[in-house]
Amino acid sequence: ELAQLSFLSYLELFTNTFTGTVPTELGRWTSLTDLYIQNNGLTGSVSDIFCANGRTWNNFVSDCAAVSGTVEIDCTCCTVCCNAISYVADCQGVVF
Repeated sequence: ELAQLSFLSYLELFTNTFTGTVPTELGRWTSLTDLYIQNNGLTGSVSDIFCANGRTWNNFVSDCAAVSGTVEIDCTCCTVCCNAISYVADCQGVVF
C-alpha cells in the first residue's frame, strides 16, 4: 500500500515498465523532495497536489519533454523534463 510510505523523502521509479497515470498518492507525501519517474510508460497530467502550496522539489524528473509534438506527462513543477524516446540525450546532467 503506497499510502503507508508517506515518510519517504527520496524515491526512484525510473526505467521500469510502469504505465498509466502518475499516482496521486505520491503527491500527498509532503516529506517527498526527490522523485524520479522518467523513462516509463506513464502519461497524463501530474495532479495539482504535486505543485500545490508553493511546494519545492530538489528533483522531480519525469517524461515531460515533447516527443514529436506530444508531451507524455504534463508537469508544471518538474525540475527536469526528459524524453522517453531519447532518454539519455534529454536527461544528461541529472544526478541520480
